[in-house]
Amino acid sequence: MAELSTRAVHQVTVEVVPWLNKYFGGKGLGRVTFVEPAPAGVTIRGLLVALGQKYPAFKAKAFEGDSDVLSDHIALLVNDSWLNSENFDLPLKDGDKITLLPAFSGG
Repeated sequence: MAELSTRAVHQVTVEVVPWLNKYFGGKGLGRVTFVEPAPAGVTIRGLLVALGQKYPAFKAKAFEGDSDVLSDHIALLVNDSWLNSENFDLPLKDGDKITLLPAFSGG
């Protein structure tokens, strides 16, 4: 798995909502928002994998084993639009916003 380059070209905003934010150094309440540097051409999956390397507790919760497959516990928005796993290999653009949410279902 490739790590993000220190020579970043893009800036991607990552927003993490309550209960997931504890995996990013938060206290479980409120939102955690930070800007993550990303090389040109990095995919959504690539950014998530890099975040998992940077935040091991997130990796343990978000991915299935040692794979780059996101678990069913995490939902993802990109620029406030729901994203399904078929689109995880799309490249990110400068200024994109990724929101990580706990997965939910209703009836």
